[in-house]
Amino acid sequence: MIKEIKNYLDLENFNEIKNLLTSNEFPWFLNEFKVEPNKQNKIYDWQFTHIFYRNFTICSQYFNFLNSLINKINPISIVQIKANLTPAYHKIESFDMHTDFNLKNVKTGIFYINTNDGLTIFENKKQFKSEENKFIYFPCALKHTGTTHTNTKQRIVLNINWV
Repeated sequence: MIKEIKNYLDLENFNEIKNLLTSNEFPWFLNEFKVEPNKQNKIYDWQFTHIFYRNFTICSQYFNFLNSLINKINPISIVQIKANLTPAYHKIESFDMHTDFNLKNVKTGIFYINTNDGLTIFENKKQFKSEENKFIYFPCALKHTGTTHTNTKQRIVLNINWV
């Protein structure tokens, strides 16, 4: 059900994406909550995002930097591609369980840009470590969440939804 592939891209293609997303020139945008509006006022429940693709539209001038990743996934159609950057926190805390979309036949993928002590946790209790150049994918209907991290300045992942 959940597939994990380490060293997903060759080093040259991975570094091109990593260097882009960790550049001081890359535009990140404030999102004041991770999943839905912060009803419990959790101080750590926020992130920076960058939308590459949504609603059948390329939304970023940096979209072509993801060609090697998109070609390897080989989708019939992309639903959304979004980068998430969460800042360090003083302890590990989970965000709310969620699905990205309620669409049949859609897969969700998480591509890890940097290694840190943050986790991806699923409703079936499986957990995956944040390890750079790792790709996990699963049916979009499977609830999942991320966590905060403590040992790097930021945790960066690409979130991809496709058919």
